[in-house]
Amino acid sequence: MPASLPPRLRSLFLALAWGAAASLGCGEASEAPAPAVPQPLSAEEREHLAALGYVYFAEEEAGEQDGVVRFDVKRASPGYSLYSIRHRCRAELIDLDGTLVNSWEHAPCQFWSTAELLASGDLLVTGQDPIEEGEGLDRVYLMRLGWDGDVRWKAAIPAHHDAEEAPSGDVLTVVAHYRRIPAIYPDAWVKDERLTRLSPGGEVLEHRSILEMLQRTPELYRIRRVAARERNGRSEVELFHANAVEAMSRPGLAERSPIYAEGNVLTCLRNQDVIAIFDWEARKLVWVWGRDELELPHHPTMLDNGNVLVFDNGFRTGRSRVLEVDPIANEVVWQYEGNEAEPFFSKNRGSNQRLPNGNTLIADSDSGRAFEVTPAGEIVWEFLAPYRSDEGHRATIERIERYPRAMIDAFPKPTRR
Repeated sequence: MPASLPPRLRSLFLALAWGAAASLGCGEASEAPAPAVPQPLSAEEREHLAALGYVYFAEEEAGEQDGVVRFDVKRASPGYSLYSIRHRCRAELIDLDGTLVNSWEHAPCQFWSTAELLASGDLLVTGQDPIEEGEGLDRVYLMRLGWDGDVRWKAAIPAHHDAEEAPSGDVLTVVAHYRRIPAIYPDAWVKDERLTRLSPGGEVLEHRSILEMLQRTPELYRIRRVAARERNGRSEVELFHANAVEAMSRPGLAERSPIYAEGNVLTCLRNQDVIAIFDWEARKLVWVWGRDELELPHHPTMLDNGNVLVFDNGFRTGRSRVLEVDPIANEVVWQYEGNEAEPFFSKNRGSNQRLPNGNTLIADSDSGRAFEVTPAGEIVWEFLAPYRSDEGHRATIERIERYPRAMIDAFPKPTRR
């Protein structure tokens, strides 16, 4: 627990830790009783929580087990899983038994945020070089590594949280951009994220300002004000904290609704508690959901059926959830939120992936744990990060994603691990 938290927030975190055992049942959306909700936080308290950094290690001391600790061979979805360890600047690809298949590292390095394996075997990584006092965004980068670990290119841009290869072969990411907006925040610098497109070779091609796209569609969404905080000797406002980017790549869905049009981009605005789809060419919002439903969400992904899977951190209730949302009806059609015996709660991170057999792969990031659940909410595979701090705390996991056997088996066996 950060020592700098105000007394009320310290009490809240303690209450959440003790109250986790009172979590809801799991499986499909049901009429289960709603959890007890703490008293609403003030704007300042909420912003303090939202500003907490992504930690390297879990708060609780790790147990004796590491690696794969649960594996139902018949019900787990086959494939290889990629996860990244923030403080090690390392990504590892493992099989379902936990055996290491390939790994990537880079040094010197401050941290890696996320890693995405491409169909070519290349790895996209957002990270940061070691920093000294006064440095910050100028040390952040987006990097592309080969299957063998060689650096193909490294773009010195303030990319963060996510990067993916679009159907065109271009690369999409989220880039931080500070600007002054006197009409909204006369005394502060505003962090306006940009959705950014790069060439396959790492050249920046164009940006899309999230703020400007939202301002073009006030009838769809009114931006919620976020409290300013003192940072780097100045007043700053992190208005959005965008943490995901995904290009629409299912042409068949576009016949159902323009929100699925090829070229649209799905993202998550954590500090606004919403997920959203933007029309890249028209530079405007076309769909948004989550206000009064989500709390500091992460990692929305589009499913083949047109629904959106999203990790709802639920920091006030002390209980995280994974939701499947129908964006046409704007309603939750499935959810997983743990059970009394095995609750899960990640305050600041998390990921989710729908697998080919209908199961869902989840990263309980702040605990350094990943697991796979059936549609009924039964855990059929579980993995605990094998790295620990000197004090015995388990390393956190940024994300986890499973890849098909055929894709991975086509690559040569690496000479280094």
